[in-house]
Amino acid sequence: MQYFEKRYNLMDAETFLSTLDSSDTNSKTYFLKREPITDEYGRHITLGVKYPHYRDPLGSTLGSDDFQNELFQTGEISEYQLSGQGAMKKINYYISGNYYDHKGIIVNSSYDKYTFTGNFSRIVGDKMSIRLLYKGSHQDNKNNLDNYMGNNVIFKGINYEPAYRSTPDTCLEVINRLYYNDKSSPSVATLSKTGISPEALFYGQEKTKIENTNSANLVGFYRLNKDFSVLSTVSLSLRDVIYSSHLPPVNYSTPSKFLRSKENIIIVNQQYDLNYEKQWENHGLNAFIRFRNYNDNVYWNIDSLRNVELNGITPESDIYLRGSQAIYGERGSVIRSINSGIFNINYNYKKKYTISLLVNFDQLKEGAFVSQTNRFPSLALNWDLAKEDILSLPQWINAFNLSLNTGQSGNYPLNSLSNDLYSTRLQYVANNEVAQGAYITNLANHYLVPEKVTETNYGSEIALFKNRVVLSADYYQKTNSDLIIQRPIPLYYGGGFYLQNIGVMKTTGLELSLEITPIDRKDFYWNTRIGYSTNNQYIAKLNDGPINFNSPDVLIPDFIARENESLGAITGYSYQGKWADLSKDEIASKKYIMSWGLAYLKMDTTNHKTINDKDKTIIGNSLPDFTFNWLNEMDYKNFSCEMLWYGVIGDDKYNATRAATYITGVNAEVRDLVLGHYKSQANPQIYDSSYFIEDASFIRLKTVSFSYAQPKKIASLIALKYTLSFENLVTLTRYSGYDPEATVYTNNNYTDNAMDRGSYPNPKGVYFSINMTF
Repeated sequence: MQYFEKRYNLMDAETFLSTLDSSDTNSKTYFLKREPITDEYGRHITLGVKYPHYRDPLGSTLGSDDFQNELFQTGEISEYQLSGQGAMKKINYYISGNYYDHKGIIVNSSYDKYTFTGNFSRIVGDKMSIRLLYKGSHQDNKNNLDNYMGNNVIFKGINYEPAYRSTPDTCLEVINRLYYNDKSSPSVATLSKTGISPEALFYGQEKTKIENTNSANLVGFYRLNKDFSVLSTVSLSLRDVIYSSHLPPVNYSTPSKFLRSKENIIIVNQQYDLNYEKQWENHGLNAFIRFRNYNDNVYWNIDSLRNVELNGITPESDIYLRGSQAIYGERGSVIRSINSGIFNINYNYKKKYTISLLVNFDQLKEGAFVSQTNRFPSLALNWDLAKEDILSLPQWINAFNLSLNTGQSGNYPLNSLSNDLYSTRLQYVANNEVAQGAYITNLANHYLVPEKVTETNYGSEIALFKNRVVLSADYYQKTNSDLIIQRPIPLYYGGGFYLQNIGVMKTTGLELSLEITPIDRKDFYWNTRIGYSTNNQYIAKLNDGPINFNSPDVLIPDFIARENESLGAITGYSYQGKWADLSKDEIASKKYIMSWGLAYLKMDTTNHKTINDKDKTIIGNSLPDFTFNWLNEMDYKNFSCEMLWYGVIGDDKYNATRAATYITGVNAEVRDLVLGHYKSQANPQIYDSSYFIEDASFIRLKTVSFSYAQPKKIASLIALKYTLSFENLVTLTRYSGYDPEATVYTNNNYTDNAMDRGSYPNPKGVYFSINMTF
């Protein structure tokens, strides 16, 4: 089962209405009355009168509803697996069937998967073997897919729904207030007249991903002699995916929206290896030549449309699901192929000096315009000082390796944007007849080149006391040239998305690990491993100057890529607190600027009185200072335990989920601000500031499991093993959101970890399993 305990401190409906009244009084909100209003109980609504007592569409009085109780649930998980193996004549076989049923932690979400695996092999003589592997699966993922910018069910469920339920009237137009009870948003009053409940808006959504996969691999091995062997693999994979999204109507005049995108992928892969292995006296040589041919065809088509206009729809729209090719256009097809040759040679002398040389040649063709040929060489050196007689190292040093690795690799995104995309839904009139036409919905970048990665690693590993203690260190330098990102196409060019090479990114990092086996006995074994790593990324060069990823959405901070700055930098106003709390000396220093009673750090030297975009600065960084992990494995007789701690220290996150509760006014902190005559919650600048930047550092007990193997078989046939495991059992963090590991889906991966906008949280889980072996 999976569940979560952390909650936001939200108001109930009555407190929310009271806070709106206080807000109107304190901020002197001005109402425009369009016509005389009488509520359903015959009471007149006039200016200066508190909101009327309101009942929900079912007639119940608004009370202390816990909206999070209605949104989240305990996720029950069941998994069953049956497998068998044996031999039939000269054919060895292994077959397995698996069923996985997971009810999600969000109401009306689930995940089901059926898997079947068959592995058949035969050894022919002493030189040849043949193996056939088949794997098929069917999975149904319902309502737990993350949309663009997180999970909309979570985001709307805890921010919009309390406001919808509590708003008494839509006939009053409110000026200078950001609450969602004006005419632009349907309130509960409007919903009650149309018979649509808030549950229909947030829990009645049908967002599903149905995926069927079938793959078959035929592997053949033949030994020409004791030195040469040939390995060949031919595989065929068929994958079809159906993304569908159904949104209920918001009123009688707007019917429901439904979109379904069918996607098919056919993959044919061939690989042939010629291996040579020779060992004589103090010399060892291993080499192989590999040829690989990869072909696939990606096709998608939005085959069901009802009141969905594709023109102008962006990935932020609720009808698109993450991962769907429909995000790129109404329909499309891309044929892709890769031919690659790999040449690798490894030589060692007395297993003390090792040298490895690898060269990879790739030829890529994608769509009608992309054709790339590249070469990626790499070299690796290793020296074991413990085997160097001249150094006379102590015998308790079992190994002391120094290594150097340097080389290149390539990254060309196999994407759906290599061809221009068209819509065929255009109709035009010619000669008094309606004709069907087509127009371009997305322009492709035909000049995209692969992103090349050049990396150098310096490493060392030392093993002590019969390998009971192993220490390793690795320092790396990486340069990504022709860095690729996805960017929107301006509307004056037709809109859409394209991939672009923007410049050079450099990365440096350090990885340290320590592995110790304190106890290694027949009846008791204990092994512990600690890992530490850092990763520093920055833009070394931008071809066209700074790139601004600003969004008009007030709940999305600014991300600006600049030379010599980290990719994870978050830009905004530096919040310093209430202006009234500043000392006279601080005010006199003119380091701060006031806006709506709040103090911000002043960055603009030309305008001293008004806050503007020039006052923005870097207010956070989503890249952590370092990460670490600590794994323990223990076995005592028939008992075993495994425990993994994981930590991320020094990363910042913009808590857009919490910020949205300020805009809607449902956060209990807003009540304190309003009652304190504090009007800043209506100021958009606070949402573009460090006020909502939080330290998302955490230490988490990622997994812990306990197992017991029954010593005696049942009826001398059945062996039993019981396992009790926990996931995310303990999390130590100061982050106020549901999950410090929260990520969202954006167009560029480096912003994914920087925001929490209704992100699907990592739940706590407890699992019990029984393994029976016949």
